[in-house]
Amino acid sequence: MQKRALFVLFWTLFGTVSAQQTSVEVRVFIEPAGPKFFVDGTGYSSAAVFFWQPGTRHTLRVAPEQIQGSAGVRSLFQGWNDSSGRYSTSSPEVTVTAGASVTQIVASFQQDFRLHLNFREGRGTVYVNGAAHSRGGEVWVPAGETVRLSAVADPGYVFMGWGSGTGADASSEQVFVMSGARYLYPRFEGAVSVTLTTSPPRLMLAVDRTPMRAPQTFGWGQGTQRTLSPVSPQTDERSGLWVFDSWSDGGADIHLYTVPATNSPVTVTATYAPGARASFVTVPPGLRLSIDGRENWPAYNFVWGVGSKHTAEAPAEQTGNDGWKYLFRRWSNGGPASQEVTVGEAARTSGVRLVAEYESVGKLLIRSVPGPVSVVVDGADCATPCVLEGETGKEIRIAAPAGARLADGTRVEFESWSDGGAREAVRKLPASPVILTAHYRGVHGLQMVMNAAGPTPEAGVAPGSIISLYGSGLALAVVTGPDNPLSQTLGGVTVLAGDRMLPLFIVSPDQINALLPSDMGEGEYTAVVRREGQADAQASFQVVRNAPGLFTSRDGERVLVTATHEDGNPVTVGNPARPGEMVTVFGTGFGPTNPRPPDGFPVPSEGFVLVDPAEVIVGEERIEPEWACAARGYVGVNAVRFKAPAETAEVKVRFSGKESNAAFLPVK
Repeated sequence: MQKRALFVLFWTLFGTVSAQQTSVEVRVFIEPAGPKFFVDGTGYSSAAVFFWQPGTRHTLRVAPEQIQGSAGVRSLFQGWNDSSGRYSTSSPEVTVTAGASVTQIVASFQQDFRLHLNFREGRGTVYVNGAAHSRGGEVWVPAGETVRLSAVADPGYVFMGWGSGTGADASSEQVFVMSGARYLYPRFEGAVSVTLTTSPPRLMLAVDRTPMRAPQTFGWGQGTQRTLSPVSPQTDERSGLWVFDSWSDGGADIHLYTVPATNSPVTVTATYAPGARASFVTVPPGLRLSIDGRENWPAYNFVWGVGSKHTAEAPAEQTGNDGWKYLFRRWSNGGPASQEVTVGEAARTSGVRLVAEYESVGKLLIRSVPGPVSVVVDGADCATPCVLEGETGKEIRIAAPAGARLADGTRVEFESWSDGGAREAVRKLPASPVILTAHYRGVHGLQMVMNAAGPTPEAGVAPGSIISLYGSGLALAVVTGPDNPLSQTLGGVTVLAGDRMLPLFIVSPDQINALLPSDMGEGEYTAVVRREGQADAQASFQVVRNAPGLFTSRDGERVLVTATHEDGNPVTVGNPARPGEMVTVFGTGFGPTNPRPPDGFPVPSEGFVLVDPAEVIVGEERIEPEWACAARGYVGVNAVRFKAPAETAEVKVRFSGKESNAAFLPVK
C-alpha cells in the first residue's frame, strides 16, 4: 500500500513537470491599449500572458464598440491577427487552437476622440469637416485627423467666437489636428440691427476701413466693436463736394463703435458739410508754404467746408529746392504774408486760389546730378546745392570730386560740367544768377541675394519666401508698393529670377525686397535687376526647399524674435510672454504649404499648413508646436505657434533638419 502511494505521487509530480515543459506561452493584447477583451469568458483590461497545452481550443472575444466616457475615447474593432496568420478575422469572436506557431494574438481597434459641441438649436450651424450640426452634440473623429470647423449664424444671430479648444476664438473657420477629446462652445448671440446713414443721404463712409455707400444695415453682436470712419472729402452722385463734419454718436472722425446691449434697431449718422476746392501755389514753383500751421503737405491742394476758416503763411525768406535764396514779395489777393482765409459760399463753384510771389537772391548755384556731393570752393568743402555770392567778376577756384558715394549708398563718378569746363578750374562770379551743374554717372551693381529676415544658417532661399537683394544704384529712390496684390514694377524697377518676374514689396538704391514664387524648383538661378536707363545688374543664388529665417528686432545688445501673445499683441521686453502661454513667432522661408498660397496676395486664412515637420528649439529643449502655417493676412510670412517656456530663452525653428537664426523670447 505504501509503494502504491509513492508511485501515484511520483507519477503526479512527473506528469505536472512534463505538462509545464510542453505548454505554449501565448500573449494576448489590444492595439492601441484601452479596450477590454475576454479569453475563455474571463475579462482583461490590459495585455495578458497564457500557458496553453498544444491542441487545446480557446475562445477570444471583444465588444465591437467600446467607449471610455471620462476620457472621451471611442474604440472601434477592426480585426484579430496572430503570429501564425491563420486566425486573421474581422469577427469580434475567434476560436484559436493552441500550437507552437501561435505565440501572439492582437485585437486591432480604431481610436476616435470625442468632439463635443455645446450650443442651442435655432441659432446657427456648425460644420465639422463638411457635415452640418444645427445643435449641440457629440462628433467622433479618428485620432490624428485634421478637423476643419466652420460656424454660420442663422438669420437674426451673429457668431461671436469659440468658447475653447481652437486657439483662435474670433475666426468662424478653424483648423486643428484631433489629438484628444475637445469641448467647444460656439457662441451665437442675437444680432443688433445697426443702420449707418449719412446727412445728406447716399454719401460714402467706411466700416472696418471698407468704403461703402450709405445707407447700410448690419446685424452685429452686442458689445462687439467696429471701426467707423468717414470718406472725406468726397463727391456725391451729382459731382458735388462734401467734407466730414461729425458722427451722431459723438465719436472722433475715426473711432471704435461699440454695439449697445439692446433689442431695438440703432442708427448712426455721419454728417457732411458742403465743400470747396482750395489751392495755393508759389512763383517760382516748389517753394514752401505753411497752411493751417503745417508745411509738409504732399501738395497745397485741399477741399474745405464752406464757412470754415484757415491760415496761410508765406515765409519771408527761404531756400528753394534749386538752392537759391528767395524773398517774399506779395500774395495775389494783396493780403499780408500770414493771413486768415475764409471759405465763402461762392467758393463752391469758383474755388479758392492764392499765389505767393517770390524773388530770387544769389549769383552762382552749384548743383550735382545725381547728388548731393561735396565740391571744393577756394579750398573749402561746400555740399551741393552750393550758393556762392560776392562781387561780380570775382575769381573762384571750383573743383568737383572725381568720385563719391551718395547718401543712399550709390557710387558715382564725375562725367562733366554743364558749361563744358574742366573738373577743377577758376571761374568768375556772374552778374546775374547762373546754375552750374556737375554731372555724375551712377555705378550700378547687384551683390547678393539672401533671406529677408537676415543672415541664416542656410545660405539658400526657399520658394514662397521674402528675399532681399543688396547692391548699389538698384533704384533711383525708395518706393513702397501696394499690399494687395504686390506689384511687379516699382519706380521703374523690375526683378527677374529665371524667366519669372518677382512680386515686389519695396525698392531702394541699395536694397530690394521681393517674393520668390512658391512653385520655383530647387537649383541655381540668376537674379536680374532691370532699371530704366541702366544696364542689367545680376547675381546668382541658390533655391532650396527649406531656408527658415526668424524676423527679429534689437533691444540694446540683445536680438529679440518677432512674436505675438495669444491676443495678437506684440511680445516685447515691456510686455513679455507668460510661462505656458501660447505664443506665435514669425519668419519666412520655412518651406512649402498645402495648399500652395496665391503668390503676391495676402494669405486668406490659417488653412495653408506647412508640409514639412516643424520643431521649435528653446535653449537645449525641443518643443513640438501646436501648428505651423502661412501667416494669415500677410504675403510670404510664416507663423509657428507653441507654448512659451518658463523663462526668457533663445528660440529657433527647424524644418526638415534646417535650422533658422536664433533670437530671444522675453518671458516673465
